[in-house]
Amino acid sequence: MNVLEQFHDWLMNYWPSWAAYLVPALVAFIVLSTFILLVVMAFIYIERRGIGRFQIRRGPNRAGPFGILQPVADAVKVLTKEDIIPAASDRWVHWLAPVLAFVPAMAIFAVIPFEGKAIFADLNIGILYIIAISSLGVIGVFMAGWGSNNKFSLISAMRAVAQMVSYEIPLMLSIAGVLIIAGSLSMTSIVEAQNVPFFLLQPLGFLIFFIAATAELQRSPFDLLEAESEIVAGYHIEYSGMKFALFYLGEYTHTFAISAIVATLFLGGWHGVLLPGALWFMIKVFLVFGAFLWVRSTLPRLRVDQLMAFAWKCLFPLAVINLFVTAIEIVIWPEFPWQLMIPNILIAALLIVLWSGFFRVAGERVSFQRYGRGIVKGLTVTFRHLFRQPITVQYPEQRLTVSKRFRGTRFIRDTSKRAPCVLACPARVDAQGYVTLISQGKFKEALELVRRNLPFPAVCGRVCTHPCETACNRGKLDEPIAIRDLKRFLSDYEMRAGEEDITPAPRTKDERVAVIGSGPAGLTAARDLVNMGYGVTVFEALPIPGGMLAVGIPEYRLPKDILQKEIEAIQKLGIEIRLNSPVGKDGLTLEALYKQYEAILVAVGAHGSMRLNIPGEEFEGVYHGVSFLRDVSLGKEVKVGKRVAIIGGGNVAIDAARTALRLGSEEVMIVYRRSRQEMPASEEEIEEAEHEGIKLNYLAAPVRVLGEQEKVAGLECIRMELGEPDTSGRRRPIPVEGSEFVVDIDMLIPAIGQTPDLAFLPGDDRFHITARGTFEVDPASLATNIPGIFASGDAVTGPATVIEAVAAGSKAALAIDSYLREEKPGLAEEGLLPHEVDIEDMDTSDIVSKPRQPLPHLSLKERTPGFKEVNLGFTEEMAVEEANRCLNCGVCSWCQQCEKACPQGVIKIECDRAQEEDLGVIRFDIDLAACIFCGLCIEACPAHRLYFERGYETATYCRGDIALDKEMLRPSPQKQPSAYARPELEPTLPEQTLLLDRTKGRKE
Repeated sequence: MNVLEQFHDWLMNYWPSWAAYLVPALVAFIVLSTFILLVVMAFIYIERRGIGRFQIRRGPNRAGPFGILQPVADAVKVLTKEDIIPAASDRWVHWLAPVLAFVPAMAIFAVIPFEGKAIFADLNIGILYIIAISSLGVIGVFMAGWGSNNKFSLISAMRAVAQMVSYEIPLMLSIAGVLIIAGSLSMTSIVEAQNVPFFLLQPLGFLIFFIAATAELQRSPFDLLEAESEIVAGYHIEYSGMKFALFYLGEYTHTFAISAIVATLFLGGWHGVLLPGALWFMIKVFLVFGAFLWVRSTLPRLRVDQLMAFAWKCLFPLAVINLFVTAIEIVIWPEFPWQLMIPNILIAALLIVLWSGFFRVAGERVSFQRYGRGIVKGLTVTFRHLFRQPITVQYPEQRLTVSKRFRGTRFIRDTSKRAPCVLACPARVDAQGYVTLISQGKFKEALELVRRNLPFPAVCGRVCTHPCETACNRGKLDEPIAIRDLKRFLSDYEMRAGEEDITPAPRTKDERVAVIGSGPAGLTAARDLVNMGYGVTVFEALPIPGGMLAVGIPEYRLPKDILQKEIEAIQKLGIEIRLNSPVGKDGLTLEALYKQYEAILVAVGAHGSMRLNIPGEEFEGVYHGVSFLRDVSLGKEVKVGKRVAIIGGGNVAIDAARTALRLGSEEVMIVYRRSRQEMPASEEEIEEAEHEGIKLNYLAAPVRVLGEQEKVAGLECIRMELGEPDTSGRRRPIPVEGSEFVVDIDMLIPAIGQTPDLAFLPGDDRFHITARGTFEVDPASLATNIPGIFASGDAVTGPATVIEAVAAGSKAALAIDSYLREEKPGLAEEGLLPHEVDIEDMDTSDIVSKPRQPLPHLSLKERTPGFKEVNLGFTEEMAVEEANRCLNCGVCSWCQQCEKACPQGVIKIECDRAQEEDLGVIRFDIDLAACIFCGLCIEACPAHRLYFERGYETATYCRGDIALDKEMLRPSPQKQPSAYARPELEPTLPEQTLLLDRTKGRKE
């Protein structure tokens, strides 16, 4: 008679019979539940500390002395989380699933004998009760997937059920051998029958039970379901708050129950000497749990095919053989003497060795010598670590931008945030990614990352206006990262190493595209289109390719050989460039191109100069800035005066002034009508001009050109003062009456602005042209009002920077591709776009101030005469040192380095490159059936955004946080029939379409 029966008999003397039954049951339930929860908390704490020792890694334990109160702190945190039910899911199924995952594990303890009389219900069919109750957990797992309204959860649940059912069969067969020996289904009777612990009499059965139980508990190496939950694919990913906690508690309660069953069936239960039986039982339970922990800390995960094959091809036949051998031994030796212990161990070893010769996984024979030795070695290594000091750090506290709707969901850390340098770049070049790769010495990978969005790394590494550096968070601490100079270093490094073989892009489409203009916009569009499989021909009016890159930027800033190499690299992809082919002349008309090509892109640069419209502008010696730079670049003989004045404050004015100085001018002056603060030229160019001796005359404007015999002899100017800001945001210059003065010059170079040269267009007003002399285009598609003709770059925006032209060219290529495929380009919803990381969001307390690497320059003496390059670029050591200054304030930038590093090819990243903002990701998938969890993707990630961590706040160990923040995923435009399919319709903006289901966290 057990304790409960005694309590019941005592109550029968005083209380009604129903109360005498109910009260003991409630008391026992409360006591047992409290005890189980305390043991579960102890398991969590031990696992955290144990993992830290076994693997010498961090563990989140900081609450209380030695972190002993951390499980309590986690419980409080979980209780405060918002409980969310996915839209369109079955509320009752969703609610019942975690209950069925937790309660059956608790119910198992009803038949677990902690000691001879310490048992809730000593059923004579205790084993059958355990098997029946355990099966309910499978139902809970399946209901969790079914009730989440998420196909990924459902698929994962079905895989979980398949795994659990597959391993339950050999598990039950291994128990059958114990039942044959004990001759009873009662748990108490089985313990009493163990004069010798059954694991000695049933070594193979014990091994099968332990392995199958490990798989049943979904612990390593059978924790593939855990991996799925880390990639937003687990059966319980749509659970939060206490419902998720029930799954979590159910896992550890089930672990406690299985450990207790192992102690009962194979380790003699409460049998022991000197100590009380219940204490012996708990010692054995904790030893079994320690074995689970040891294995979990040592062995890698198995793939789906491996773990399923292991169950059916290995454990199942061995369990059947073990059952037959046990039955034969019982028939021959009914008493089953302990002397059979040695023969059974030998039989088990023989069966394992023989099995290893026949068992194959994915066609490969499993070598017992190879794998067995590896497992033993791994267990030995982690066991030694147990006696070393673990690395324990504070519990990671991270401020999440995720709303309450998504708290508790796995995520790639801060995936909603982007580095400000990336957001500031018009072409969305991943500066964060390539700077980090440079710091790691991965120069080739860094250059590949640059070239994904930018075909001119050497050009932009020299002449880009680097808005990325203006936005750099490092500049708020000391000085911004020299992002442009690092880009140049990559291109210089490649050129020094030798040219790479460039394979022509395969022609996969019949359509042909004509591009008018070989500037940065035209060549970028041509490159993207030829990579898409189209045939591309570029028509260039000049005798050299490159557009304004070739004739608008002096060689001391951009050497011609550097530009030529970059253009040749683009040309080798299969692009035909026809030089000296101005459209509109010699029979090469726009109408002719329209008949020959399926699409036309007009990407002419702003080669026209704006006039001063002052008296004397027609005099000899007046040379407009763009024409001056073009003629010098083309090698024409250009005579400069001794005293030259340049009108304007932009980069063209600075370039013209420094060019005139190099051609022999004795005195060069820049006349600008505003102050230095309003000058649009880059600050470094202004400083270089001053350094070379060029004078800057601010707050002055030309009134008329003075001449002798119609040659420039002077310039009359007037002083200006600044008034209210104009539309550009700069203060408007106002003439000061009576402040006229004369400058003695013999050459004048106006450089006040540029306009696109659209003289090649037919003169019948078929094209819609803006008042600024640029094409009027649809902002989404860059299509003109003539179907099939697109415009991009300076032809649309007016004079812009190189990087802006590159961005425009990429956008045009995507628009043309959509047109030729009869689809509409889509727009993303701005509310779902990632936002930039601000310095205020970062912990900069440990950042040491470090000066920016100074860029080497050519000495003044060596600069003139001639056009030697002034900026010399970084050395390798300087580049790595500068890159190491990066704060890495961005997060996952979708650089796809992890995808490239994966030896199994299981990572698939599909980025949303079709959008103007170019910030999104459509899919981030990992094929768990093939993943070997080697960790190479984690090592390859330049932003350190992939982790081997579990990733939710009640974490007990670290193991792979690789999933997406569901709220901040960017939508993907749905493909729609194109308006272009009907030429009579003008292109219009498509309506917004989202493919993001927020209840699923994945895109269909």
